[in-house]
Amino acid sequence: QAHVGFRRRVVTGRRLATWTIKGEGGVVRGVVSRPEIELELDADMPPALALDALRDAARTRGAPVLAEQVADALAVGGLPMAKPLLETETHRRILNLEAADRGWSAELALDQVQLIGHKIAEHEIEVELKRGDESALDAARDAISQLGDVTESKGSKLSRALAHLRECHCTS
Repeated sequence: QAHVGFRRRVVTGRRLATWTIKGEGGVVRGVVSRPEIELELDADMPPALALDALRDAARTRGAPVLAEQVADALAVGGLPMAKPLLETETHRRILNLEAADRGWSAELALDQVQLIGHKIAEHEIEVELKRGDESALDAARDAISQLGDVTESKGSKLSRALAHLRECHCTS
């Protein structure tokens, strides 16, 4: 069974939202690698239409396996809900990292994440490789580790939020 993430990111002051599908991936030394497709679409677009547009984009952008994973997930779970399963509020600071001599470009994001309606919040450091090879991620990880103790995350923000919802016995 495919595990696919489907997200709508709304940024205050922007008319369009970033809709994303994320496929299954792997974790090596705390670094997650997975296929991902993003589109800027209307924030109020019905989720099923956004998902269709993302699947088409996956097919045309060289990620047909991700499009198939979405189709498999839909076959098992049906269309996405009109209302979100959960909502988070993220305060994000972004730093662009460049090492032109090595052909590296990465985005460092410092996230403070709050699960809406719950007393759970966490901090996360995320590095996304924009250009270059995975040694850029190793270099970023090593630099971050020199600042202090770093704990590798146990899954994605979504999987950690879902785990909290299963375990919290909350009324929210």
